[in-house]
Amino acid sequence: LAWAFSNAKVLDKDLFNDLAYVLTPKVKLMNAHDVASLVVAFSSIEYAHKKLFKALAKHARSISHTFSPLQTSRTIYGFGTAGIEDAYLYRSLSRQLLKQ
Repeated sequence: LAWAFSNAKVLDKDLFNDLAYVLTPKVKLMNAHDVASLVVAFSSIEYAHKKLFKALAKHARSISHTFSPLQTSRTIYGFGTAGIEDAYLYRSLSRQLLKQ
């Protein structure tokens, strides 16, 4: 849903705020595809919900070894676009790229 709205360039802040509220506690259940898609969806409409992105960054660090090269590059792009400054996150994801 987030991806569809962001891809259509529809910025409904209330909707995205509600999505972030519902998704934040579920981040730990997400796989690499889910994380990459969500980061790109939210960042592409320039809506970096602080709690959601903090949870996504923490989870991305812990599952970075499961990311494909495409998921890794999309996740780095999304966090960068959102202005997330987390050297440890970028280092973890970059190491994954170098291993592949």
